[in-house]
Amino acid sequence: MRSEAEQAWRRAAGREQHVAFAVLAAAVDRALPRPSRERSGRAPFPTELLVPVLLIQQLFDLSDEQMEFQLPDRLSFQRCVALCSSSQIPDWTTI
Repeated sequence: MRSEAEQAWRRAAGREQHVAFAVLAAAVDRALPRPSRERSGRAPFPTELLVPVLLIQQLFDLSDEQMEFQLPDRLSFQRCVALCSSSQIPDWTTI
C-alpha cells in the first residue's frame, strides 16, 4: 500500500502538466527579490530549480540535509526538479 506522500508524488510527477513552476517561480521572485550579485561569490541557484525542491521536501517531510542526500540519490526527484547533472544540486544550506 502506498503512502499519501507517494500518491501525491505520482500525481505531481507530470511536473509541468499540473504545476506551472515557471509561473510560481516568477511569483516568488516578485514577492521575495534576491539581493544584487555585485559582491563576489557563487551565483544563486535559479528559483525555477528551488521551487520544485521545496515542494518535494514538503511532500516527503524531509529536512534540508535529507533533501541534499535524497536529491542525487532518487531519479524521480531529479526528474521533477529537471536536473541535468549532479553539479546543479543545491546543498542543504541553500535549501
